[in-house]
Amino acid sequence: MSSIFRRKPSHPTVVAYLALFVALGGSSYAAVKVGSKQIVNNSVASADIRNNSLTSKDVRDRGLLAKDFKTGQLPSGDTGPQGAQGLQGDPAGSVIQGNTLENLITVQTSEERFPPSGFSPTEPGFAGAYWSVTPNTPIVVRDLVGRLESAPGAGSSRLVQLFNIDANAVVLSCAVVNTATSCNTGDASATIPAATRIALRIFAGNPAPAPSAGAAWSFRTLTP
Repeated sequence: MSSIFRRKPSHPTVVAYLALFVALGGSSYAAVKVGSKQIVNNSVASADIRNNSLTSKDVRDRGLLAKDFKTGQLPSGDTGPQGAQGLQGDPAGSVIQGNTLENLITVQTSEERFPPSGFSPTEPGFAGAYWSVTPNTPIVVRDLVGRLESAPGAGSSRLVQLFNIDANAVVLSCAVVNTATSCNTGDASATIPAATRIALRIFAGNPAPAPSAGAAWSFRTLTP
């Protein structure tokens, strides 16, 4: 019996034992030797990282952005210098609108006058009813638009005008001609003194225009 235990193991037996040890211990060895080459890109999630385990040396210098931090975690920088003055904005303006159902006159070179704002069923029958007064400061008027219910007809026209009664002068004017039904004064503007009487005048051209059952207008007023 003692001769059996003193017998040296054969070469195949040694190889078999070595293979057994590798098989039993290989997985544990691999578990502690996993490197970046063994990790698939984008496969490590937040849940796989132990909380509070990463330190400054684990983050690449200048690799984080301000958006990676909660609001208020980063200190504010110094206040910058004053910026350049912006462009002057357009002055505030008021839109004035009016309209009438008057059957406009068809006598050539005749006129009708209406209050600049509001609705006038017909042309007012007396002078004090068709004018308004500007405020106690000069105003700028612009962007006059006139629109007729019906076109004047071929070769004829109607003028839509903002009229200064005190100066007996046209302030803004545009012409509705031929088959058109509207006109505008483009970028033209004019200044009207304070406390001035103004009216909206519709002037029949020559030759006499076709009938039109009504008209409407609008313009803007601004403080200079």
